[in-house]
Amino acid sequence: MKVLNNKNLIIFISIFILLLFGIYTKLYYGIFEIFIRWWLGDIIFTIAGCLIIFLIKPLRKYSKEIAIMVFLLFSFLEFLQLCNVSYLNAVKKIYLLQYIIGIKYDWIDFFCYFIGIIIAFYWMKFINQENEYLPFL
Repeated sequence: MKVLNNKNLIIFISIFILLLFGIYTKLYYGIFEIFIRWWLGDIIFTIAGCLIIFLIKPLRKYSKEIAIMVFLLFSFLEFLQLCNVSYLNAVKKIYLLQYIIGIKYDWIDFFCYFIGIIIAFYWMKFINQENEYLPFL
């Protein structure tokens, strides 16, 4: 059984690039800084979260359910920030997790998560289909 087939390789490369780009967005200073740092990063990390779960082969046929599950998970974490839960504050002291989870509640994040799961849903559908234009998939 091949563990690293072409689809898995595409998913791994996608996750790697998304995580690098997502971290870059959180460290970005410049033009459109607010959009890139606070909103584009949320979209990117939502897509990466979907693809990480998508790596589990038996779940690959459940693209819609994966997207919904990630949206609910990220929304739950956002509500925890609103409630100011003490153990979440302890987790936020870890530098990288601070950027992934966020540091404050922002209702616009829900819109960003929604955009991210829509993109991730179609990304997962594209990887799952037999594609005549990309025969290596």
